[in-house]
Amino acid sequence: MPILVTGAAGRLGRSVVAALEARGDRVVAVDRRGDGRIADVTNVGEMLDAMRGCGAVIHCAAIPSPEAHAPETIFATNAAGTFAVLQAAHLLGVKRVAMASSLSALGGAWASPPHPPRWVPVDEAHPLEVEDPYGLSKVINERTAEMFHRRSGMTIAALRFGWILSPAEAAREASLFAIDPLRNRAALWSYINERDAADACIRAIDAPDYGYAVMNAIGHDTLATIPTAEALARYAPEVEVRGQLVGFESPFGRDHAQAVIGFEPRHSWRDNEIVIERVTPETRHRFAEVLEEARIYQASIGAEGWDYPFDDAWILPRIERGELFLATLRGETIGAFRLLWEDIPFWGERETGESVYLHTFAVRRKHAGAGFGPAIIELVAELGRARGRTTARLDCALSSTALIAFYERNGFHSTGTIFLGGKMMNLMERPI
Repeated sequence: MPILVTGAAGRLGRSVVAALEARGDRVVAVDRRGDGRIADVTNVGEMLDAMRGCGAVIHCAAIPSPEAHAPETIFATNAAGTFAVLQAAHLLGVKRVAMASSLSALGGAWASPPHPPRWVPVDEAHPLEVEDPYGLSKVINERTAEMFHRRSGMTIAALRFGWILSPAEAAREASLFAIDPLRNRAALWSYINERDAADACIRAIDAPDYGYAVMNAIGHDTLATIPTAEALARYAPEVEVRGQLVGFESPFGRDHAQAVIGFEPRHSWRDNEIVIERVTPETRHRFAEVLEEARIYQASIGAEGWDYPFDDAWILPRIERGELFLATLRGETIGAFRLLWEDIPFWGERETGESVYLHTFAVRRKHAGAGFGPAIIELVAELGRARGRTTARLDCALSSTALIAFYERNGFHSTGTIFLGGKMMNLMERPI
């Protein structure tokens, strides 16, 4: 029998439809827009028409955050939509429903000010202390689902998803942790890969009968680039730690979902995406290796480059100021650079507070030509945008024509020269 997917044009819905079709299921894709069936999920009659003949429902439709609509619209749409979908399922005798709830039901993500959960690992028994209409709608939807289970015996999963992201989106967020570790503190840097989120939905309609269940549906790691226990100690010390967290393990418990529907997340941004990490005293040798290798290579080809060693006297003060970064892929260091938010020595009166400055940038020689340089430049641009900057700037020796050509291919243009440190330097910038 076909499976109805609401919100089929949205982030989660698209992933669910793709996963169902990939395994050969017939799908009735419903949304208010897109290529599927157009229907209003808040209208029981329209849901009856769309759902007729279906064997299960995956309900993804919702206004996905409290940011873009009036509070009353968010609450009314999300709560009425879930009621209408479940009422239609009840009237048609559909016995399997998976619905997208949210970790926002805990209350901290959209509170004023945002705050993290009380304890970790966060289980499904954590208090629900919502302060916003979106989180409240998710709490009400869970109670609505529980009522329909009691009323009709329907098997319903309320899946509390974290931030649903693609691998590239997750890697960008992880890179932003390097300059703003408090950015996702309220969610304890949690997320779930979009493919894993779809898998949780499908497992919820396939698993043996479990009645009604609320389950955390979250990735196995975090968006932090330091171990979870360290991130908690540094940036969320008020959170009670009730169990050991190993490595980058998510601080949200997944045991219930694994036991009830066999869900175990399999995907991580760490698998195939480049990410930016801040250099620490413990990782300074990795930074030095990249830059020393590049310095030696520059000298070997007769290019003007860095004429000073990257020793502790140079590195440690810049670590203290938070200027040094590594680019990593699957745990391997592939590049290194220095980032400044002000550069008066080179740019003087042209310093306006609107630029991010890239310095001492190098990619490991064994990765030269693999496209990592342009990818790292784009991540630097992302860091700049996160700080409200509109341009990226850098400098290089005017005699380094090959390097200038590389930066030109990546969107930079020359804006002038300056004689500094005994060298004529070319100044370059690009919009971000």
